[in-house]
Amino acid sequence: MTSLAMTRNVLNVSTRILLSLMSDPEMCLRQIKAKERTNVV
Repeated sequence: MTSLAMTRNVLNVSTRILLSLMSDPEMCLRQIKAKERTNVV
């Protein structure tokens, strides 16, 4: 995978996260907290 493709991939992911935060911040925050919990365990 080229660095350009990786950069585009990261941008797509962060854009998706930003869009979901704007449309449904509570749901997104809940998912992030759940992920942090699973990472700890």
